[in-house]
Amino acid sequence: MSSPVDGWKSFIKGRIAQERGDDKGALEAFDRALGTDPNNQSFLRARSNAMVRLGRRDDLVAAKVAEAYAGLASKCVGEADKPEVWAKGLEGLLAQVESWEKEGAAVEGAMMLW
Repeated sequence: MSSPVDGWKSFIKGRIAQERGDDKGALEAFDRALGTDPNNQSFLRARSNAMVRLGRRDDLVAAKVAEAYAGLASKCVGEADKPEVWAKGLEGLLAQVESWEKEGAAVEGAMMLW
């Protein structure tokens, strides 16, 4: 089992790889870091940056969609598991996906400046 320190060590190794232009190695290190702390915002941002730099923006958006869908599904249980609740939630998710697609070029540019 990995410790939080192991996560930070992987993150730092990833940042070193990224600064040296090894975005694939950086992504692998950031994935290892996230394995120790999946909700760490520093790890998540660094991984997103590596994905953009590798030209994998669509994969990044797909991961965000999967996360948002899982959140919706966790809310639509029991009494809330109704077609109208699902439809409203899915409409909101679709609007969010379309927004992420439109923002993509701006996000990519901002990430490249990091």
